Amino acid sequence: MTIVASNSLTVSNINDGTITHTAYSWSSDGTDRFTTVYPRFNLLTDSKGFKNKGVLEKTVNTSITSYDSTIVKEGNETYLHYLRTDSNYNDWFRAFLVRNGNSNFSNVDVKGNTEYTFSVWLRGTGTHVIYAYAGWTEPWNANKTITLTKDWKLYTFTVLTRSKQELNTKPFIQFFIRSDNVGSEVNLKYPKVEEGSTATPYMPSSSEVTTADYPSYIGQYTDFKQADSTNPSDYTWSLIRGNDGKDGADGKDGRAGKDGVGIKTTVITYAISTSGTTAPNSAWTSSVPSLVKGQYLWTKTVWTYTDNSSETGYSVTYISKDGNNGHDGIAGKDGVGISNTIIEYVGAVSGTSKPT
Repeated sequence: MTIVASNSLTVSNINDGTITHTAYSWSSDGTDRFTTVYPRFNLLTDSKGFKNKGVLEKTVNTSITSYDSTIVKEGNETYLHYLRTDSNYNDWFRAFLVRNGNSNFSNVDVKGNTEYTFSVWLRGTGTHVIYAYAGWTEPWNANKTITLTKDWKLYTFTVLTRSKQELNTKPFIQFFIRSDNVGSEVNLKYPKVEEGSTATPYMPSSSEVTTADYPSYIGQYTDFKQADSTNPSDYTWSLIRGNDGKDGADGKDGRAGKDGVGIKTTVITYAISTSGTTAPNSAWTSSVPSLVKGQYLWTKTVWTYTDNSSETGYSVTYISKDGNNGHDGIAGKDGVGISNTIIEYVGAVSGTSKPT
C-alpha cells in the first residue's frame, strides 16, 4: 500500500439537527472552479488539445471535429478559433456521442428519457446557435441561441433524450454550433457533455484524465439550512489531493513494460476509517461520506489500463476532534451595592460649618 498524501482536517462542533455542506475546488481558498457537485467525467474525448480537429469524420477516433477552425495556444490553454466568411461552412463545430458506421469511434451508451448537459467556454462576436442533432431529443430540434462577448463565458445547454428504442435508430447523436453571420468570430475551449441537468466544472474523459485534473481541496461547514452556500469563504478548506512529491533515488531497472498501454478508466471512491495507516477493506463510496471526528477520510484512486491491468493509490486526511473543555476560573468577590438610604434635616445659624 502507498499513501500518496496526508494532511489534517479540523471540524467545528456539530449539534444535532445541523447539516454539513461540502464543496470542492482547485485552490486552498475555494475560488478556483468552486463547485458543490463533484465534477463528472467528460463524455467527449479530445476536448482539450483538439488533435483530431482536421481529420475526416469517416476516420476520426475522438469526439471533436472542426474543419474550418484553427488551433490557438495561449499560456497553458488550447482553444479553437473560427471566423465566419462567405466560403466557410456554417456548421463549424461538432461534438459526437454516437457516430455509427465509423469503426474507429467508440460510441457513448446514451440513455433514454435522460437529461444531458453540453457546456462550453466561448468568446467572440455575433449571434450563434447550439443544436442537438438530429431527432434524438425532445423536442425534436432542440437548440439554444447565444450572443458572444469579448470575454470568456460559460454557456450551458441541457436536453432531454427520447426513448432508448428511438435512440437506437439514430446513426448520429451530436451537438454542433452553427454560425450564420458573415464576419462573426468564435473562440471555443473546454467543451463537455455529461449526464444530468447540472454543468459541473470541466474534466477530461475518464480515459484522458490526469492527477492535475481532479479537485485538490474539499471545503465544509455546518448550519441549519438545506441550501449549500455559493460563497467559498463560508467553507473550511482542506487538501484532499496533494502535489507530486520530490523524485526519490534512482532504483534498479525494472522489467520491460508492455508496449502501447494507456489509462482506460479512473475511479475515485471515499471511505471513513479509524486507522490512518491501513486503508479500509470495505464501505467505499463514490461521494464523500459524513465526517467523523477523530477518524480518517481515505481517498482511493483506481487506474485501469487498456490491457485491463490496474493500479491503486490512496490519500488520507485526519478529522480532528474538539479540544478539551477549559476549567472554571477562580470565583470573584461578591459585588458591593446600596443596602438602604436615610435622609435627616436640622436648622443652623452657619452655612459653612456642619451642625454637631
